[in-house]
Amino acid sequence: MGPLPAAPPSSMQPAATSAAICVARLIEWAQEASDIENAIERFCSEVNDLLATLMSLQPVMADKTFEVAVRKVNNGELLRSNVDKAVGDAKDTVESLRRILESLDSIDPEISALAQRQQVFKRSLTSGEISILRQRIVLLNATLGLPMQMISMFV
Repeated sequence: MGPLPAAPPSSMQPAATSAAICVARLIEWAQEASDIENAIERFCSEVNDLLATLMSLQPVMADKTFEVAVRKVNNGELLRSNVDKAVGDAKDTVESLRRILESLDSIDPEISALAQRQQVFKRSLTSGEISILRQRIVLLNATLGLPMQMISMFV
């Protein structure tokens, strides 16, 4: 084993300690930003899935063969009613989400707007209103898909 490296001069120790603290904090911030970015990406994907479901429902529900299929399916009118209610719930849910996102855009510009938006969004995504809306969006997407699959078997 070779000789041990010389200890840094004592005047360098405070700077080295501060640099190590800064590096640790920057790594922590980068991880937090990455976690927020990943959560936003997942949430965006969930909202996009709901959008795709709603967009695919539009032409199907407007088609006359859909009405014929509804009449052929046991409880078809109930399914249709449930789809209509789920579409209404989806509209209300995404309108609530839109209002929240717009309110995040109006945060005080004197403070780092991006950091504030991320912090508020992160809190709301895990325990606030966005968390509830996120759960509703996932549920609505599943709710809308099942009756449509059942009816589409008869189209």
